[in-house]
Amino acid sequence: MALVGVARIRLGVHWPTDVAADWLIGAALARAVRRSGPARGTAATAPMGSAYSGGVARRWGSP
Repeated sequence: MALVGVARIRLGVHWPTDVAADWLIGAALARAVRRSGPARGTAATAPMGSAYSGGVARRWGSP
């Protein structure tokens, strides 16, 4: 990914500040997603029980 930004600067299609800002925004978004944890209703967040059979997710309340 870093090489793409460097290439865009070298080709003259972006200013270095544009590329640096995009890298910072991307890093911030990646960190926010990582910190948010697993999605609700996934096997990682579900309580132990019959909602999941053999590790395959099913809708809550389905037979």
